[in-house]
Amino acid sequence: MISTWQKFNRSITKCSATRPLYSMIIDRYTDSLKLAVGE
Repeated sequence: MISTWQKFNRSITKCSATRPLYSMIIDRYTDSLKLAVGE
């Protein structure tokens, strides 16, 4: 699941390269998700 999420996150980040705020929100959400699953 995490590897799939990382691929999804990378694709989102690439698509939102001109939207750093959105990328920052995605990064924060990813960190929260990692904490939730214990990584």
